[in-house]
Amino acid sequence: ETISVSINAGEASLALQTLTVNNKDISSTHSDDGGGIYSATYTVTEGDNDISDASQIPIIIKYNDAAGNTTGNYTTSPAAGSSPGIDANSPGISSVTFSPTAGTLKVGDQLAATIIASESGLSVNTATINGVDVSGNITDNGSGNYTALYTVAEGNSDVGDAAQISINFKFADSAGNTTAAYTTSPGSGSTPAIDANSPGVTSVSFTPTSGTLKVGDSMTMDITADETGLSAVAITMNGVNVAGTLVDNSNNTYTVT
Repeated sequence: ETISVSINAGEASLALQTLTVNNKDISSTHSDDGGGIYSATYTVTEGDNDISDASQIPIIIKYNDAAGNTTGNYTTSPAAGSSPGIDANSPGISSVTFSPTAGTLKVGDQLAATIIASESGLSVNTATINGVDVSGNITDNGSGNYTALYTVAEGNSDVGDAAQISINFKFADSAGNTTAAYTTSPGSGSTPAIDANSPGVTSVSFTPTSGTLKVGDSMTMDITADETGLSAVAITMNGVNVAGTLVDNSNNTYTVT
């Protein structure tokens, strides 16, 4: 952003010797507008001095006339009530860590991300974990420490234990300066896996398929699911618990007797 500087010197055609605003040379922007009025523009750039809204912006202005007479350094800046504040240092995010750091999160489980930034009181521009918007679940803990909560929902992306969970955080300060997008997720050794897609059973068939079973006879039920490696939570046939007989055939099919 820019600040327009208007200078009333009382004499036209003066030669500029020094022109700084906020300790920054802006002489290249200087213009003689005639009638002893001069103007210049100060552009706030990253790393300039911050000035509170209750303070004055330092200036130095010096002119010479054609005879070599000098104005001397003019340093009386407009009062704070007639000057804006300057926020010339954008906030930054330095790290993100997860809790828990291991295990596998299932549907309904929560992941907490601790975000360390350079300032407190920042607002959220962007906040995603595993591609899910978590901007409504961020807490400012003070001292540049923030917490974002991500709840695993059905259909979210699965993340293997050897992979990183994608993140994207971008914050803004009260002046509108923003952090760079922070996408450096914790390493796989400090990240849990995510299983966000519940298994399902697609079909069931019986053997035998006909006849009458008498006392002592057995019946086999073949179950087709959409994953291997499943464990039995509840399986009954004719009201009898047969979960203990489950055999994983390692091809998305299971057998109970």
